[in-house]
Amino acid sequence: MTEEDKVMEKVDQGEGAVGEAVEEVAPQDDFQPSIVGILCNWCSYAGADLAGISRIQYQPNIRVVRVMCSGRVDPQLVLYTLLDGTDGVIALGCHPGDCHYQSGNLEAREKFESLLMVLRNAGLDGRFKYEWVSASEGQLFAEVVGEFTDHIRSMGPSPVADSANLQFKLRAAQREMGDFRLRWLVGRQRQILEEGDAYGQERPRDEWEAVMEKVLRDEFIRAQIIEATIEEPASVEDMAEVIGVDSVEVFRHVQRLRYRGKVMMAGHRDQSPLYKATGVEVE
Repeated sequence: MTEEDKVMEKVDQGEGAVGEAVEEVAPQDDFQPSIVGILCNWCSYAGADLAGISRIQYQPNIRVVRVMCSGRVDPQLVLYTLLDGTDGVIALGCHPGDCHYQSGNLEAREKFESLLMVLRNAGLDGRFKYEWVSASEGQLFAEVVGEFTDHIRSMGPSPVADSANLQFKLRAAQREMGDFRLRWLVGRQRQILEEGDAYGQERPRDEWEAVMEKVLRDEFIRAQIIEATIEEPASVEDMAEVIGVDSVEVFRHVQRLRYRGKVMMAGHRDQSPLYKATGVEVE
């Protein structure tokens, strides 16, 4: 019996599509990426199962995590997965309008778009993707997984394990996406776009995206300031060098964080004030 026949036998036994049967014969290549797939229970997971039942072959690199709704996926979990060294993460949900929880996938879309901006700011663009796959689209599931696997393979292994700077930036990104102010804003943006802001003023999506891009960039810098001063105090010049932005901009954000009570002055070095994060537990 060939390896392919063994796989198809597992499919016929039931759990093949998203379990053991995904272990089809991998192409002989030097690099086989590790990919985490986050699939909603009602559509994309069922689509994966249909691909197996229909004996539609797809690349075996994906490891599936099933969730009840794509709206349940926290961006911090994606960042944690990438920080852990996974080469790529793909999230699949129901098509807009078909969510079993009415608007879960629409909420997911807003979160994922914000996450893509954060990953670009962190220098890890291209290793996360989201798509919509229904329960009847087994072929589409195979194509989406194949295209993303090929894309990640072309990028090569994740550089995170060998880059202290990327690890630093991903930890800062986790801190940013965990901030309650930002989570509130991301959670409200669909309502703002559809119904207007608190003053009833409607916001075009392109205008809102420009606002969000600036907010996410500013909060990312602030998260890096906190991350850089958790263990030891640092001067504005030190932080600017680590973060890679102008010291004047860093100073502006430091003052904002002092106002929030997130950082405090912690002495001087050569007449330069030092700052340290407050109330942050070192992991």
